[in-house]
Amino acid sequence: IRRAAAHAVWLVKDASLGAKWEQLLGNGAQDTSAAAAGILVEEGACLIAELERDVVDRAAIGARLDSMAQQVRAMLDPETATVEKVLGAMNTVLFEREGLRGNSESYYEAGNSYITDVLERGLGIPISLAVVYMCVGRRVGVRLEGVNAPGHFLLRTRKEEREYVYVDVFAGGTLLDIDGVQSLLQRFGWPPQHVALPSCPPRVLFARMLRNVANTLRPPEGGGENRGDGVPSRRTHLFVLCLAQLVQVMKFSGEDGVQFYEPEIALFRATGAARILNP
Repeated sequence: IRRAAAHAVWLVKDASLGAKWEQLLGNGAQDTSAAAAGILVEEGACLIAELERDVVDRAAIGARLDSMAQQVRAMLDPETATVEKVLGAMNTVLFEREGLRGNSESYYEAGNSYITDVLERGLGIPISLAVVYMCVGRRVGVRLEGVNAPGHFLLRTRKEEREYVYVDVFAGGTLLDIDGVQSLLQRFGWPPQHVALPSCPPRVLFARMLRNVANTLRPPEGGGENRGDGVPSRRTHLFVLCLAQLVQVMKFSGEDGVQFYEPEIALFRATGAARILNP
């Protein structure tokens, strides 16, 4: 009965999250404006946090982000606010006053990827800190886009018509030009020549975040974790749930590779249905 109950809960949550992704990416992503993209990022981040929480208080998250944005605006003179000044004010508020920072000590924790945990603990990884930064940026009128740099995640915004300023949120919001980015990537072991820096639209960002979560939850080699009574552990349930949402997001983003995940997910769903019917 315990196995049947555990799988029933899993199947309900799988269906619920799947429907929410369908609504968000199938219908809500048609508007490609900067404002719509920013709202999409915030809602997608909340959906990812729902993997581990039954309820994500979106009103509380929005209020916290609003408060940060209000602090940023209070530091600026609208008449003289350049892009660099706005980003500097954001860095002061987010990383000095609010205390957000990269979790270098426990980098591979699932909580580092959830916006709820990032705001509560003040700890995150580059992509989750970038999401918070983007959400505050949207509120103060700065359009930031993710950058899929090799081995790292950055943000950028246009300083002038053809010039970007890059932001390394994991380093406290360090501002970089293109040469600074290349130097940073060289420290990560990439060759000295310029490497491609593709933008990361929301769908791709969500897939990357879900992969990060899946990697932290993946059961050890040799099989899934059980509690000792034949019931898969909570970690195993979360891992497969994360894979299921990842596949759905990958389909919306047009990414290849869903075939590597679908058999495991289908087996888990079928096993769960069988145990419900034959507890």
